[in-house]
Amino acid sequence: MNVKYDSFDSALRNAPFMVDARALSVETVDSKVLNLAREDIVWHSVSELITDVPDKEMLGLNIVEFAGDDEALIDGQVEALCHRLDGLMARAEAGVIGWQLCTDLTGIERIYAMRKKAVGLLGNAKGAAKPIPFAEDTCVPPEHLADYIAEFRALLDGHGLSYGMFGHVDAGVLHVRPALDMCDPQQELLMKQISDEVVALTARYGGLLWASMEKVFVRNTARPFSAKSCMAELRKIKAAFDPHNRLNPGKICPPQGIEAPMMKVDAVKRGTWDRQIPLAVRQTWRGAMECNGNGLCFNFDAKSPMCPSMKISLNRIHSPKGRATLVREWLRLLADRGVDPLKLEKELPEKRASLRTLIARTRNSWHKRKGEYDFSHEVKEAMSGCLACKACTTQCPIKIDVPEFRSRFLQLYHTRYLRPVRDHLVATVETYAPLMARAPKTFNFFINQPVVRNLAKKHIGMVDLPLLSAPSLQQQLVGHPSANMTLEQLERMSAEQKRKRYWWFRIRLPATTTLGS
Repeated sequence: MNVKYDSFDSALRNAPFMVDARALSVETVDSKVLNLAREDIVWHSVSELITDVPDKEMLGLNIVEFAGDDEALIDGQVEALCHRLDGLMARAEAGVIGWQLCTDLTGIERIYAMRKKAVGLLGNAKGAAKPIPFAEDTCVPPEHLADYIAEFRALLDGHGLSYGMFGHVDAGVLHVRPALDMCDPQQELLMKQISDEVVALTARYGGLLWASMEKVFVRNTARPFSAKSCMAELRKIKAAFDPHNRLNPGKICPPQGIEAPMMKVDAVKRGTWDRQIPLAVRQTWRGAMECNGNGLCFNFDAKSPMCPSMKISLNRIHSPKGRATLVREWLRLLADRGVDPLKLEKELPEKRASLRTLIARTRNSWHKRKGEYDFSHEVKEAMSGCLACKACTTQCPIKIDVPEFRSRFLQLYHTRYLRPVRDHLVATVETYAPLMARAPKTFNFFINQPVVRNLAKKHIGMVDLPLLSAPSLQQQLVGHPSANMTLEQLERMSAEQKRKRYWWFRIRLPATTTLGS
């Protein structure tokens, strides 16, 4: 059941009402997360399940689930809740503005998929400040949750921060992600300050900063709430399952018998390295800079189109996250050496190929063959595996566009190194294909030779070279009534002539009109 509210505070305060109705779980989502979901393709799958209320603005949503072995009992509980919600709406109480029931499994799965993806979409918020999960996993008694969140919001508002909220309100757990610009040193310091303030606030409400996920990063901050005996037991469990401290080292706790350093909130972060890249470069290379490492591209789901190269290679370098990470480091190294990629890109259209640049590129390529190290070769290797399918532009919550920054990188890379022969053959196909089409049988004879095919495979990287069409398309169209019809002739046709038949148009491209099927 999707219960809609006029405010997020109303959704929070109405959660105990849902728990009293014997609901199995109550998930809440605020307006920021909802609006991000509306802007994503995922909303199309739930738009009929979570419709807008006429003349009302939906600013909060509770996703209420009932489950059990007794269908009649569940139906009775749902019916009773529906009746009580209708009563609240009739009396304009509790901020309830509407509700919708979903009973089929497919619809339920779509709703939870929307909620899951919407959380990831928080990282795609506009601007330099992004919602960061550093103090989000707090847990307080459910009856105190609304008042606790009111103070939490006042705390963040006092620092002038925006944020997104979602969570499991039936258990008193709410995830709060304040938006910070981690490239700003002052905001990086603010992270530690807010963490300390949240710890104190949570303690005041009888809760703890150690709910479901964020304990792995703020363990040192939250330690006052962890009894020594509990920590000792956790270390025993860690030692039993991970005696060599290989799984997520530095998080939660070290195994018993090993004194290893733990990660801290004020440890060196990615922003420390990212801020070394000039602001103008960060803003124009947003695809690589805005990857937040959510790791959704590491999946092996056969139904998910992202990311084919990672699934086949089993190498995370060949994933959107891996490629974005390499490009960020490449941009940082360029900045460290005083190289401005924006200036280089601006000069490219005006820069003509010359014997001097050809010699320089040939020399660099020779050094590359001899094993001379250049970090850009590692980036090039990762980019070469990209299929440019653009699945990342829709499936990734951040919607990073790998093909876009891949093309920019390759353009700059090949100002220093020679392009492979394959690139030149593909780029000029529209020039030489029509010439070859004048003698298709002759060229097909040579293309079909095993020696030619082996050379193409070994030295050019092309297999199954396509044959030329024989007879050519031009020869096949001889005598066809519409073969030479011009646009002017079509425009002069009367309305009656246009109605008498259907017209279709063929756009002729050299690559498709000269090659056979």
